[in-house]
Amino acid sequence: MTGPLVDDPALLEPVTLRIAGDCPGYALSRVRVRGHVVAIDEPPERGGTDEGPAPTETLVAALVGVSNVILRRIARRDGIAIRTLSVAAEAVLDRRGVWLAEAVGNPWREVRLVLTIDTDADDARLAVWTGELMRFSPVHALLTAAGTPVAMRWERAGG
Repeated sequence: MTGPLVDDPALLEPVTLRIAGDCPGYALSRVRVRGHVVAIDEPPERGGTDEGPAPTETLVAALVGVSNVILRRIARRDGIAIRTLSVAAEAVLDRRGVWLAEAVGNPWREVRLVLTIDTDADDARLAVWTGELMRFSPVHALLTAAGTPVAMRWERAGG
């Protein structure tokens, strides 16, 4: 294994993410991230206008996205091709807190990921990548530090 994938040491320094949103209604937020506007909303049955995913769904979507980025960085570091990758997530959320019924320390009961991949990596390498994904992904780290079990299962594409 080699070191980080960056030549510029400044990229290894902490960064402050500056994100702001306009909140024109009960559930809708239009969040500005760099040059993008991301709608975060609730479905109509929960008082929203359904312009985007709910805040909790947005966190799970971030987990899917960061899994892709970190796994591809790990594969690049290892010199192993990933031809295709898809990530499916199921997250069990205790909703008592979001509905103000009672405070819940960690509302995420469990997260299950299925990673479907076409790669040159063998099963032993995928097991190593599982551990590295848990260590290097900031969203995985956040969930596991909160005590949420995160289970990952690999499937071979086309298999």
